[in-house]
Amino acid sequence: LTAALSPANFAHTNPVVVRKTIESGGLNLLTGLSNVLEDVAKGQGLVGRRAPNDFELGVNIAATPGAVVFRNDLLELIQYAPTTETVYRRPLLFIPPLVNKYYLFDLTPKASYLKWLVDQGHTVFVVSWANPDETQAGKGMEAYVVDGIVAAMDAVQKATGETDVDLVSYCLGGTLTAMTLAYLTGKGQADRVASATLIASLVDFGDIGEWSVFTAEEDLKAFHRYLDGKGYVEAHDLARLFSTVRANDLIWSSVVTHYLLGDEARASDLLWWFDDGARIPAAFLKDYSTQVLKANRLKDAGGITIDGVALDLKAIKTPVMIVALKDDHVSAWKATYAGRDYFGGPTRFILGGSGHNAGMINPPAANKHGYWTHDAAPADAETWLAGAEQKPGSWWPEWQGWLDAAATDEKVKARKPGSGKLKALDAAPGTYVRVK
Repeated sequence: LTAALSPANFAHTNPVVVRKTIESGGLNLLTGLSNVLEDVAKGQGLVGRRAPNDFELGVNIAATPGAVVFRNDLLELIQYAPTTETVYRRPLLFIPPLVNKYYLFDLTPKASYLKWLVDQGHTVFVVSWANPDETQAGKGMEAYVVDGIVAAMDAVQKATGETDVDLVSYCLGGTLTAMTLAYLTGKGQADRVASATLIASLVDFGDIGEWSVFTAEEDLKAFHRYLDGKGYVEAHDLARLFSTVRANDLIWSSVVTHYLLGDEARASDLLWWFDDGARIPAAFLKDYSTQVLKANRLKDAGGITIDGVALDLKAIKTPVMIVALKDDHVSAWKATYAGRDYFGGPTRFILGGSGHNAGMINPPAANKHGYWTHDAAPADAETWLAGAEQKPGSWWPEWQGWLDAAATDEKVKARKPGSGKLKALDAAPGTYVRVK
């Protein structure tokens, strides 16, 4: 309500709008009214973002060369073409969240995290989740662990011949990765993962900040009724949820730009991606909202069971890197820091600057945001920060140094997509990412 009542959101109290109205003879308000009517007609409850359509999948966004080498009803697995003559022996598998599409990590080439990984000499695979419809309403957390991440790991092994991988994950993808590590440990297959990186990911949901307003009993009942009626959550409803939490950035700035000033926004690869939403199946969201968000069972030994395996994070001995982002509004950094106590093996923690998305997509060439490191592991997050060293630029090279140290000097000849037992199916970015 406070954000909505800002004087900037009203034509007569925003001096920039007043000036534009006088200069244009009110044309800006007529254009803005047309924009309002167009958004109302769509019926999605969103302020449509109007910007030049300067991006095309596979051309100047999600354009890192590669090929789909595996596909099932939950995912396409993309393998990227190498840019170095030799690569690390262990392949790297990246697990994105289910919300939106994977190419947040493969925006324009200068901002692409996945291309940067390829250039460091990794054989890079990424999961591109299917955009589900009502036929996949029954796919729950178990499916996304067993038929999702584990199936992707099986495919990586066939494609490269290697029996272990480095798992790298982000947000909800990191929570699923923690479940997968516990699942594999419970099945006696922990050695299939040599290291795991969890970026902006929670395993303890005891403090989820503003998101807690969506987990009251009546709210969850209403949400489950919605899911029962559709079989999935609509992409635009997820966009509306995230916009509500970041209202000034994702709602009111657009109200001023498109409704009051009658202008277009500048082209933005990040916001273009944000507008390209993805759905999530009903069963997954029911499992996740009740077992993880509401009951906070993942942190408890045996709290969640996947395919008959009771998950115990403390049993995980795999080296884990936890990366948090200082201004993160989705996975608060202090709550992310607390997650290091739940793993049974060696953990390291890095704190990056900026927020949930911008702090993740922080290429070294941009020299932005900075990050903090500290070898000690005090129980209190603020104590850790007080003793941490602040460094300039991107956290990516710092993390790569940790991964490189674990890999020693093991290098092999670069692997081309389709050169192993799995053949190339479609050129990257594949077909699932194009499903609206």
